[in-house]
Amino acid sequence: MDIDYSTSGMVQYTEVATREYDTLLNSYYRLLMNKLPTEDQAILRQAQRSWITYRDAEFALNERVRSYNDHGSMHVVMKSGSELHFVKDRVNELYHYLRMLTEYEMHMRNFIIDWDSNVNDGM
Repeated sequence: MDIDYSTSGMVQYTEVATREYDTLLNSYYRLLMNKLPTEDQAILRQAQRSWITYRDAEFALNERVRSYNDHGSMHVVMKSGSELHFVKDRVNELYHYLRMLTEYEMHMRNFIIDWDSNVNDGM
């Protein structure tokens, strides 16, 4: 694969990477929703909606503040890079929530297996 180090190549790469992270974010969100009890799903849903509102405002601010400085063509590269890292950070947050729940489920499953084994063996 040839690497395009031009400004448009760098922007294209970061835009593709941001879309891929957004796809991963949505996958983690769905997995997390499926693991949470109904009352906690509402909390996650509200948190995600708030994050989307925050993301949109942050992207708009990023665009405006960068427009005040004359960075030339690098302005677009820096803007798309900032957006990539912003989405990537949320992916990591959802991943860690998912990991915590998965570890808890594994711990509880092992506890039940051990307890059941002890009961069946007559302790």
